Amino acid sequence: MFGKYYIDYSIASATGLFNIYNMKWNKQSLDVVGINEERLSSPVPATYIVKNLKSEYAYLYEYR
Repeated sequence: MFGKYYIDYSIASATGLFNIYNMKWNKQSLDVVGINEERLSSPVPATYIVKNLKSEYAYLYEYR
């Protein structure tokens, strides 16, 4: 709906691929499983506000 995928820090930490000390995906863990950071959702705090709803979804919301 916003053109980007997000994951909050607590869910990211449950994957075992997230570094809770610097709040980023752990490069060593990603290398072990053979994926790069671009294939994963962007980690954000639970209070993160997502903006810029795509117009096709905004239109649907306006006329509910």
